[in-house]
Amino acid sequence: MKQANSDLAPFFTPKSVAIFGSFKEGYFAGYPAIKQLMDFGFSGKIYPVNPRYTEVLGHKVYPSVNEVPDVIDLAFIMTNASAVPQIMTECAEKGVKSAILVSDGFAERGEEGARLQRTVVDIARRGGVRIIGPNTAGIMSPVDNMICCAYFCGYDKVPKGTIALVSQTGIIAPEALPWHEFHCGINKLIRACCINPFHDISSMLR
Repeated sequence: MKQANSDLAPFFTPKSVAIFGSFKEGYFAGYPAIKQLMDFGFSGKIYPVNPRYTEVLGHKVYPSVNEVPDVIDLAFIMTNASAVPQIMTECAEKGVKSAILVSDGFAERGEEGARLQRTVVDIARRGGVRIIGPNTAGIMSPVDNMICCAYFCGYDKVPKGTIALVSQTGIIAPEALPWHEFHCGINKLIRACCINPFHDISSMLR
C-alpha cells in the first residue's frame, strides 16, 4: 500500500535505517552517516549494507537489504548511480517506505543520467518508496535526535525549535553551516537535490 502524500514520518522518525555505501573511515559516505546517527542519539536500529564489509562501528554489515532481519523504514543510499536501480528494486521488494538518495550521476549529468533517474523513480513509484534526492546531502531533525547526512558535520547537538527549511542549495546542509551555534531552534531541514529542488518532494508537501 502506498503512503499518503502527507506522511513524512519514515524520513524523520524511522524506527530503522539501512545505510548503503562505503564504510571506510573518512569525511564522506557510510561511516560518518552511521556515526552521526549514533552521536545525535538516534534511538532506532541501524543496518549497514555492503557485501564488502562485515562490521562497522559495532554494527553487523549485511550483504543486501533482503538479508536484514527487520522491517526497514528508511534507506540512505550513497553508491554509484549505476547500482541504484538494483538497490531501489530490492528496497521496494523489502517494503522500505522511504529513501534518501545521496548518489549523483543522474539528470544533472545529461540524458543518459536522466534516463537512469526515470528508471529509479519508476521503480520507487511502483514499489511505494518515497524519495528525497538524488544528489542530496541528507536531512536533519533535531527534535527527533535524527541526522541522516553523508558528511561529517562536526557537532552532535542543534537547538530544537519550530523552524523547518527545504532548499535546493547545499549551503543549508548540516555540514555547511554551524547549526549548533545558531540561536534559532530547528525542527526539520531538507536539502532536496541539486538539479530540481522539488522533483520528488513536491508531492509530499501538497
